[in-house]
Amino acid sequence: METLTYLQYGLYFGAMIMGVVAHMVKKLADLNKQGTLLSPKDYFMKFPYQTTLSLFGGIAGFFLMISTGDISYIASLLAGYTADSVFTRKI
Repeated sequence: METLTYLQYGLYFGAMIMGVVAHMVKKLADLNKQGTLLSPKDYFMKFPYQTTLSLFGGIAGFFLMISTGDISYIASLLAGYTADSVFTRKI
């Protein structure tokens, strides 16, 4: 197993954040199709608990992948996307 640098961990973390943001943009587009136009700030203000939980879920998945040593950029991206999907399902 190779040793990862802090920069690599930062890039993996950034990929996880990009996954959360990608799903949030998808959710905003779906709300726009339904006639509810929200900015990202309005989205966070309307759904603060779901957004915060999705970030913590992505971070938990990120640290789980680090602890198992099975981390990659795509896995980090999908961890963030999936966490946001799980916690914003009812929106």
